[in-house]
Amino acid sequence: LALLLIALRQWGAARRRLKRPYEVTLTEWPDRLDILSVGTPRTLRFADVRRSILIRTHLLIEADEETLILPRRAFSEAGTVEALAQRITDASRQPPPAAVATEPKPQT
Repeated sequence: LALLLIALRQWGAARRRLKRPYEVTLTEWPDRLDILSVGTPRTLRFADVRRSILIRTHLLIEADEETLILPRRAFSEAGTVEALAQRITDASRQPPPAAVATEPKPQT
């Protein structure tokens, strides 16, 4: 019963923050999504995604600063949303690239 009450409270809080859906333009790159919506444009790197959940009607992308809820019907071609979800999952599982040490060039 307590979990149900917590879930209802969170649903109500989310409903108050966002009264209705709004238009978002996504530009998909090999390693990131560029997001253009209300406010300033921003970039979401696949490596920064904590998890992505693909359900029957939506793709949920959870990052530190935000959660994107993308409807499947926003993707015109069949299989596109599944491919995006797989790329995000693969990128978030990869370890971060190691820093490469370089020697400074001698001044002439």
